[in-house]
Amino acid sequence: MEAVVEMSPDALRLDLADFWRIDWPTVWAGPPLPVDPGFEEWCARFGWKPQTVENDLKVLTRHGTLWKLSARGLWRPVVQVDQGMWRLETSVKEEEEEVVAAGVAAWEEYVRAVSEVWGEPSWSGGAGDEDFPDSPAKGMWRKPNSAQGNPYRLAFWVPPVEDTGPVVVLIQGVAHYTWEPVPGAGSSIRISLRPAAERGEHG
Repeated sequence: MEAVVEMSPDALRLDLADFWRIDWPTVWAGPPLPVDPGFEEWCARFGWKPQTVENDLKVLTRHGTLWKLSARGLWRPVVQVDQGMWRLETSVKEEEEEVVAAGVAAWEEYVRAVSEVWGEPSWSGGAGDEDFPDSPAKGMWRKPNSAQGNPYRLAFWVPPVEDTGPVVVLIQGVAHYTWEPVPGAGSSIRISLRPAAERGEHG
């Protein structure tokens, strides 16, 4: 087994250090259309190079990592900036526990990477924890109904009330078939950045 790493913890740390300083209200407002003369300039002001321009914009940062500016296929406004970072799968029954454990270990590395830039998380834990929080806004996550539910692991960082920076959400998910009798397991880690207005009661 070998995990597919789309973005390493070190690369995430570098990107987040850049993200700390950018104009987030402009990001959430969304980019000009690709045919607009200001489109390339809009991307360049953040140090991004546009990669795909169908439905939602995908950009390459100066550190070589890819992020999606999700606008539900409407181009703008941007509702979240997100990226899948890590995944591991197996079809072997004996490797199922290893897949889940490897996902937890990798998620913990990503938590440390985010914390080095964003500080300690507002909450961090796993499915089944008694204090597992409700999502402060629709679509961030669904509260798992068991210790094997998703998000299997969750950490999130909420900016201060006066800050326009994003809410950062880091999730490890485990494929539902992992817990079924058939052989096989899957685990993945994803990060999303959401508008600070969605901080809810955690702000």
